[in-house]
Formats: sequence, C-alpha cells, structure tokens
Amino acid sequence: MDAHKLADLLKKYLNNTASEEERTLVDAWLKQREANAFYQGKDADLTRAQFIKEKIDKQIRINKYKRTVARTLVGAACICLFSLGLNYWTENAKERYEEQFVVQASKNQKVRIRMTDGSIIMLNAESKCSYSKKFGVKERRVQLLKGEAYFDVAANQHQPFVVETRHSRTLVLGTAFNINIKEAADAVTLRKGKVAVTSKQVAWQHKPLYLKPNERALIVSNKTPMKEPADALSISNWNRIYFEGQTLGDAANKLMQVYGIQIDIHREKLRKVRFSASFNLSDKPTDVIYELAKANNFNYKWANNQVTLY
Repeated sequence: MDAHKLADLLKKYLNNTASEEERTLVDAWLKQREANAFYQGKDADLTRAQFIKEKIDKQIRINKYKRTVARTLVGAACICLFSLGLNYWTENAKERYEEQFVVQASKNQKVRIRMTDGSIIMLNAESKCSYSKKFGVKERRVQLLKGEAYFDVAANQHQPFVVETRHSRTLVLGTAFNINIKEAADAVTLRKGKVAVTSKQVAWQHKPLYLKPNERALIVSNKTPMKEPADALSISNWNRIYFEGQTLGDAANKLMQVYGIQIDIHREKLRKVRFSASFNLSDKPTDVIYELAKANNFNYKWANNQVTLY
C-alpha cells in the first residue's frame, strides 16, 4: 500500500472519520505478517502491528469519550442557561407586574393623582395610566396607556420626568402639558415650560421635537412627526372644575371628591353662600381654598388633610 495513502488512512482511522471500507483496509494491513515482522522488538508477546492497533483503538475510545463528554457538557450548559434565563425572565416579569400601579378613570370620572415627587397627573374620563411603585427612587416614568392626561410636573433637574405612550416619549424637567392618545396618533400640547417629544418610530426616534408653550406635537403612525401652534388652555380645558352659582356647601362636596380631603363648614349661613369660579384640577387644594376664602370673605384652618371653614 502506498505510504501516503496509508498515512491518510491511519489519520482517518485515528480520528474516527474513516469509512467502513477504509477501516477494513487498515485492519487488514495491521494483521499482515509482513508488518508484524517489520516492527518487532516492542514486546516479546506483542507485535508492533498489535501495538499500533491498540494505540489507535485507545485513541478512538478517547476521542469518542471526549465527544460524548463535550456533547453532555454542552447539553447540560444549554439546559442550565435556558433554565436560568427562563427563571430570570419569569422573576423579572413577575417583578415588573407586581411593581406597577395602574390607575383608570371610568366613563364619567376624572381622576387626580398626586405623585410622591409632588407632580400631579389628571386623568380624563376613560383614560388609563401606570407607574412603578418605586416611582422617584431611580427615575420618574409614567405610561399613558389610554385616553388623555394632564401633567403638572414638579421641577427636578437631576431626574427628568418621562411619559411613555405607544407612539411617543415625552421628556420634561418641570412643566405642565396635555397628552391625548388615539389608536394611531399622539398629540402633546405644552401649556408652560419646555418638553422634548420623540417618536418611537425607528426613523425618528433620535430626532426630538422641542415644544414651547402653546405648541403641539403630532406623532402619527407612519408619518413624519410635526409641531404646530395650539391653544393649550382650551385643549386642556377638560382639566378644570367649574362652579356656576353653586352654594359653598355643594362646592365643598365636589372638592372633597376631587381632592380626597375633608371640609367642615361651621356656619350654616356660610354653607348657603353662592358663587361662580373655575379652577384647574391640578391646582393644590390649599390654593383653591385660599382663593375661595379671599373671594367669599371667610376664614379657614388646616389640620393635616382636613380644613375647617368659618
């Protein structure tokens, strides 16, 4: 047999890549008496051919063992990584689910939310938002999931306030603005301060629109984001509470419902006083009571979340 061919065959045999026919040829060569005679002297009872074959068979067993172990280790690693990944995903998904507050306003309801940083969120009827229970710890982020909301954001230069919707992201430091989301579009209207509105569309996500008061950003699906002049006061008019010739007693009931405070009126005559006024729902209750007292000439006293009018 040609020496080069024999070397190739032995190499394949050793690497366990030889075909059945090639293995038969190598086995036949190893059994030849000529080869045995040529390689005498290694051991009295072990011919050189047998010695070579034992080494080759031993190497094949080692290679098979290595491949088996490798497959086992790779398989175990994959299973381990999959298990860890699944566990990580499950735990994180559970954590994200458990850490979210979800607030929803019904059909004939407006909801006022006071955040831990002092910011106010007003949800219009049939609107919905969510935020982390750890809001303000590392970041100030709110998800507007449906409808319309008015935001009066407490200033914090070190921690921007972010409002996310399906189509856009609004970044602010301290301002007041209105967001109205539809199925295929968002409208962000600025009343005061400054905001940066960014579309979540890939082509525009690095090109924010910077708004000034009385400007509106329109983020429409599959269209170029744009901004235009707008009457912020009229657009956010839903965020106001109106009293037209109402008694102070009726107004107190409404204010208790909106702000979640307790109002006690000590004089019956004061309870029947009629007045007309309007307030922004994001205004602080202390400011509203102050304005009512000044306009209707009465005194008041706060104690925690309760105010007494007299």
